Order: sequence, then C-alpha cells, then structure tokens
Amino acid sequence: FIIFTTEESNKFPTLNLPKVNSLSFCSFCKKMENSGDFEEIFVDCSVNEIEESDEDDQEVTQDPIDGLTDTECPESRREDISGKSFQCSHCPMAFPAHRKLTKHMAFHEIKKKRSNSKTGCFPSRLMGETCESSCRNKCWEKISEEERRKNYEAFKECEGAQEEWAFINSLCELVPIKSVQVRGRKRQGSVKYYLMNGQEDLIKVCAKMFLQTLSISHQRVKTAMQKRTETNATDKRGKINGFCSRFLTDEEKATKQSVIHHIGSFPRINPDFLPRNFSQPPLEGSLSVAQMHRMYEMSLVDSEVRPATLRQYRDCYNLIFNINGKSCLGEKTCTECFTYEILPPSERQVKLETYREHFFHKGTTEVLLREDTVTADAKRNVFAGILTFQPLLFAPTSTEEIFHLKQKLAVFTFTVFDLVSQEASCYMWDETLGRRGGNDVASVLIKFVRERKLRGQDEFLFWSDTTFARDENHIVFVIYSWLSKHLGVSITHRFLERGHTSTNADYIRVAMEKVKKDRRIHIPAQWNLIIQDAFKNVYEMNLEDFLDCRLLEDALLGRKDDEGVEIRWNDVRQVTVSHNSPGILMYRYTFHDEETYKTLRVATEAREDTAAGMERKPSMRTLLLPPARRTLWPISREKYKDLMFLCAANYIPNIHHDFYKNLEVEENHLKPKNALVDTDDEEIV
Repeated sequence: FIIFTTEESNKFPTLNLPKVNSLSFCSFCKKMENSGDFEEIFVDCSVNEIEESDEDDQEVTQDPIDGLTDTECPESRREDISGKSFQCSHCPMAFPAHRKLTKHMAFHEIKKKRSNSKTGCFPSRLMGETCESSCRNKCWEKISEEERRKNYEAFKECEGAQEEWAFINSLCELVPIKSVQVRGRKRQGSVKYYLMNGQEDLIKVCAKMFLQTLSISHQRVKTAMQKRTETNATDKRGKINGFCSRFLTDEEKATKQSVIHHIGSFPRINPDFLPRNFSQPPLEGSLSVAQMHRMYEMSLVDSEVRPATLRQYRDCYNLIFNINGKSCLGEKTCTECFTYEILPPSERQVKLETYREHFFHKGTTEVLLREDTVTADAKRNVFAGILTFQPLLFAPTSTEEIFHLKQKLAVFTFTVFDLVSQEASCYMWDETLGRRGGNDVASVLIKFVRERKLRGQDEFLFWSDTTFARDENHIVFVIYSWLSKHLGVSITHRFLERGHTSTNADYIRVAMEKVKKDRRIHIPAQWNLIIQDAFKNVYEMNLEDFLDCRLLEDALLGRKDDEGVEIRWNDVRQVTVSHNSPGILMYRYTFHDEETYKTLRVATEAREDTAAGMERKPSMRTLLLPPARRTLWPISREKYKDLMFLCAANYIPNIHHDFYKNLEVEENHLKPKNALVDTDDEEIV
C-alpha cells in the first residue's frame, strides 16, 4: 500500500493518483492515527519501483466483495511490512507490495464457515450494511452499530425456525391499510419494523435496516407473519415417525401400536453374530417389508383395528425401529455361540472356558484387523487384504427352467480385498482350467504378489477364514516361503474366528449377486465382462497360470516342527515368513501374548534324504514351479451330456457349440457320437 503526497503524485500523472496536501489515510488507518503505530502499515516505495510496476495494478478499483478500494489497507494487517513484499496474517502466502491485497484479505473473511448436518459447510451469514442516507426514517441516527450487532447476535442465538419466527414477530407489526379502494387488492396491511436499543425499547426503522441487521430476506418475515395468524404454528418438520404430522386420533394411535407390536414380534439375530456397524440387529430370515406387511394384514382380519398402509408400515420399520435390514454375510450363525446359548444353565458352566476363549479370539481378530489396516494406510510398502472365495457361478445359465435342471460348468471367483482402498481384485477361472484347492489358491497368490512387488510393496498382511484352501493350507504356507526367497517379501497370514468372519469385504458378494441377476450367459468367458460392471480389477486365469505348487511339499522337513511335534495345519491361527529368514516358517495356534511362535525350518539348499540313500531333494533356491497341467481338466460324462442337450435344443447359440464340443471327458468315458444332433431324451438324460 503506497501513500503519496501532492508533490510525489504530480510526478506520475498517468496513474490518476489522488492529490492531497498531506498523507492520505484509509478508513482503517484513521482509527490508528492517534495511536502512532500507523507507520508500520504503510510501505515506503521509491520512484523506481513505481515506474517498474504495471499501470493496471496501480489503478484504484472498487472491491465488489467488501467495498474497500485497493488503496485501503485491511485492519487485520498489523505486521511490519518490508519494501518488497508482505506476509498475509491469515495464510502463508506472500505478495508484492504493489499488488491488489484487499480482495485477498476479504477472501479470508468470506471463508469463515459454519457446519450444517444436512448440506455440509457453507459461508456463514453476515450482518448487512445499514440503510442509505436517503432513508426518511434516518435509522442510522436512531440505532448505533453496536446496537445493531446486539440485535443480530440475539437473532443468531435462536434455536430452530420456530424461535426465529417468534423473534421476528416480536419486532414486526402488521398495520391494517387506512383506505380500501373499490377494486379489491390482495394487500391487507403494512408491516412496521422495529429494533431494540440498549434500554430494550423498540425503535422504528425502515425495512432495509431491519432486514440487513438480521441478515434475512423479506420471505422470512412473510412466513413469520403467516405463522402468527395460523392456529397451529408448531414446526413439525422431521417429526413424522411413520404417520402424518398432524395429531393422531385414537384410531390412528391404535393402528400405530399394532404396527409396532407386529414388527417387534419377529425374532432378531444375536448381536454377537454381527459386525459392530449394525445400529440394530436385523430380523431373522429373509423377509422383505412387503412380505411382513402382508402378514400384518392377515393378522388383523378379525380385529377391529384399521390396518396401516404399506407406506406407514415401512416408515415405522425404518424410523421407529431403525432396523438394518440389508441382506449381507453379517447374518451368519456361529455354531459355537448357538450351541452355548441353547444349553441349560446347569451345563453352561462346563462350556464357559471354551466360550470365553472363543470370544477372546473374536475380539482379538477385530483389533488386529484394524491395526493392520492402519499400518497399511501409513506405509506405502505394506499391503493388507482379505482372501476369500465367492459363491459359485455357472455357465451356461439363464432364467429358463431347463437351465435349472441340467448340470453346468462351474466358474470360480477368488478375491483379494484391499482394506485401505476398499477395492477388490477378482481372479476367475472355470473348472476346466483349475479347481478350488490349495494348489489353485497358491497359484493365484503367486500372481498377485508378483504384481504388487512391481508396485513397490514388499510386506503383505493377509486375512481369511480357516477353510479358504479346502484343508490344504500347508501348500499355501510353503508357497509363502518360496515367495520370500525368490522375491524378498515378508508375509503374515492370520485367520478370522470361525462364525465371526464378517468384514468389509462382504459387500463383494452382494455386488456380484446384483450384477448376475437375470443374466443370460452362454460360455464362462462372458462372466468376466459381467463382473467388470461391479469391479474394475478382474483377471482371467489361464491354464499356464496354475503352477504345480505341490512339488514344494517335498521341501518341507516332514509334517513336524523343530521340536518334533506334529503340526495341526487346520488349527493354525497365524503364519509369518520374513524376508530376512525365508527358510523359517513361524506359526502359532492362539493370539495370546504369552504364547511363543513355533518354528518349522524349510530346506533352502539341496539336501540328501537319509531314508532314500543318494536321492536329492529339491530346494527353495533351485526349484522352479512348472505348470500343473498341459491339458484341460476333464468333466464328467453326465455333465457333458447335459451340455450337449442344451446345444442340440438350441438353448446355446451355434457359435458356442464348438467350445462345449471340444471339452475333455473323464477317462474310460468316450464322447457320444453326433451328440449335437441327438435329441433322444431317454438316451441323453
């Protein structure tokens, strides 16, 4: 901000500077003139600096935001400013001294926010300016700025629309019109406006002064005046509770109570079986609200109570009970909890320790799962995910009844759910390429870890249920050692408690059920395109992607640990392999802190088997995994005959007949001749 005297301004006629006999002060500086510290605000700029500055930057412009000109300095600028630039007191931005600064400072005033539960954040309501000097009431002489501020603060303290209406009505008066013309007019009267002064007296003001002081529109006053004349002026917005907002009659109250009693009669699922994000436990079974309403109407056939409508029934279900009715995997039943719950009190004491151990691991897995999520979110080289198989898909499939009566090809979907990004990677294959055992899961994990290693992630935290590999978990564990040796990664695999495996990854099943509904699929490859509608990371497994991971079983030193104790693979709760020691497999059976890790050493170098003489065993360092199969997996003859029947009856388009015709059949079973044209039901079925 530059200040010129008359002598200095004459040197620059092109800048249109104001010519004054002494230093010119802005409205803020005048307040500080007597204090003697106004010299710290101004920037002493030499003539050379002004000649170098742009002509447009020196023009005096009116700021549309706060009415200040560019030669005025904001009151909040109290810091000592150098001759070259200054630092904003609200943010770390620095500006040259000759730039326009008032808009930037006014921007900080507009940025003040206040929160709202429905629409988020929006600029706070500011008190407007006073009326103009042409006002015939001369309001600016009657009401000072301090008194206007008190009126504004009192209006802001009102809680809810009803109190605001009452406040406005206390300051407004509706005066009937003095004369009525022959032709009728809609206006019934005039509104007089008042503001309170310091002595709590009402001072008559103009409409602009009143509206600007309270920072409201004329529509707010009009609404408040209507509420004054109406019989029922209570604001009932958001207080419906399933029925209309007016007062309920005795008949409507009886109807509402009948709905509440009927919904409350349905059994709920035990909250211990559900995730913690459920506000209310859902109802048992898979009844919809419409089905429940039909049962409700049947229960009131012989009753004098008038049944509620479906809309009223649904409102009570959602608003009063607030039941989370979503169908998800949170409704799984836990066998351990169920058997303990139905025991008589005399027998519960025997199972108490087992039940406590069960719930200890349930709570511990929830805590560890959250910790892994936080760790992966904080470190870019760490991946935390959940491994799970999704429900089987079938090809071909359609809504026709014949497809439900014939055997079809199974399509497997294995997902890796990222706990940080909440995204799923889906790996799909049909039964002619692979199965659902430990070898297939290990092959998928090899492909996944290699891809993530290229992204810079070298530590993996996996979670799954105990049966994710069909009782062949030991094949996956030895693959972890192989990956740690060849890729230099660390892997930790933990298992969720049985019966309490519901996680955020459960939405994958719901999304897949939604996209596959009423779909017509002819071959398994079409499922990949369908699933891409729900997930963007869909990978198709090929025959060469499935490796023979069972060869690594020979690399294990038997089925016993280093202490000579046989390993119970299906009871293991945690397995850890570090890149610093890939030949050591650490595991434990519980999550208790006092339990130490047990170790199993895996052969990393070629060794000689003492029982086989000179036979050499494979090692982690030299062993390469070949493909599991060179040809497709065969299918049963019965399934092949059903597929040929669908092709012969043209339920499958001709373009896909060759795919099913070239499928392999199990040994000792030959493909039937002319199967595509054979329509003899007795022979085929």
